[in-house]
Amino acid sequence: MNIIRQWKSILVSIIVIAVMFFLVSVFDILLAVLSMRFYSTVAFIVLFGVGGIFAALFSYSYGIGIASQKDKWTRWSVLGSIVSTGLLFFFFLAPWRVGNTSLLLKHLGSC
Repeated sequence: MNIIRQWKSILVSIIVIAVMFFLVSVFDILLAVLSMRFYSTVAFIVLFGVGGIFAALFSYSYGIGIASQKDKWTRWSVLGSIVSTGLLFFFFLAPWRVGNTSLLLKHLGSC
């Protein structure tokens, strides 16, 4: 049970990143449907870049907030999970996608 408490902050930070990715995707679809005239690839990239920044900030704050011990190991493990998730988006998931989806995964992972 002690292991679960130690890894809960990392799991929460990864879940927050996944939820932010889903929310940004829904907002992107709504933006494309409601204002098709102003929607472009640049808006797509900026939206997911800003979403990636907020995903990292919320992920860190919720991961540290839920940790039972707020020590050096917890901070570095949460930061490591955020960086590894970003690298996963940027290097491993983006090449599998074609077109705009590749761009969004690169920008979400690089922020």
